[in-house]
Amino acid sequence: MAQERCNNLALAAIASARIERCALRSEREMKTALRALFVTVTILLALAFVMVGLSKLAGQSSVHWAERFARWGYPAVLRPVVGVLEMIGGIALLIPAATRTAAGVLIVVMTGACYTHLSHGEPLRIVPSLVLGVFLVLLWRQPLRHRLEAGTDPGSED
Repeated sequence: MAQERCNNLALAAIASARIERCALRSEREMKTALRALFVTVTILLALAFVMVGLSKLAGQSSVHWAERFARWGYPAVLRPVVGVLEMIGGIALLIPAATRTAAGVLIVVMTGACYTHLSHGEPLRIVPSLVLGVFLVLLWRQPLRHRLEAGTDPGSED
């Protein structure tokens, strides 16, 4: 009877250790998946801003942007300034030390875009700016990124 009880305790300890290893592996996989999602979103945002910024500076679409900026009543110099901010901001999103600052600058640019579209009766045109802005705010806040780098639980409160 005592031998059987020892065997049961040993089996329970082995099972517990296996469950703990599985939980740790699952936690690592979750952190890896969240990191991959964070990096993917950052890269997509960077590409979007570089492409839109470039469209304000060169090619046929820059002519359309010039017409829009003029119609909105902005000075001609503002279009290339916004284009350069978007391009540099998009590239800076990919640099970890500059991500937060770049996101902050781009949030201001997207806020200006939303204001412009709303004040000129173009409510549907705010959707892209809002979507990009929401992702930028998430990137700017970065609580998940800091917790992942610190190795703490992403579900815990700071």
